[in-house]
Amino acid sequence: MIRSYAEIWADALLLPGEHDLQRSIRVEPGNLVSSDDLPDIERKCRSALHDMREQWNAEVKKGAVIETLNYYDKSAHYAYELMWWHSLVHDQSPLAYVVALHLALQNGFKDSLDFGSGVGSGGCFFLSMASALAWETSVQRYSIFRGGACRHAEFPPPTSI
Repeated sequence: MIRSYAEIWADALLLPGEHDLQRSIRVEPGNLVSSDDLPDIERKCRSALHDMREQWNAEVKKGAVIETLNYYDKSAHYAYELMWWHSLVHDQSPLAYVVALHLALQNGFKDSLDFGSGVGSGGCFFLSMASALAWETSVQRYSIFRGGACRHAEFPPPTSI
């Protein structure tokens, strides 16, 4: 079952012409930062969690709401970390999106809202299912890393609080 869910997940996130999720996850941010140095992109992805921690400790004071929002809106480390998490390299938990879709369909739900959606992978997944399943989804507050688009649909412009 996990393998079939991983295939569904990958199909939703793969860039056109790509056939390997981990490679596609490296290519996508590379396209957005005009870099084809995939080993460097992977290094940034793999070190992002450590780099995030250091940046957070240096820039965000406990309880500072504006600094916290600015951190998540502007930190490239956050976007690299989320992209790598969605690659399923170390963690299968993004497959919870597939499980959620199955549960929603079994219970008659036909729409979703992905708010606070990070780099938009969940939104891409749900949007990719939309036409085949008569599913509607809204994506709000995502990182610019996806450039407002995914393989299957255009995102609305990013919103901020």
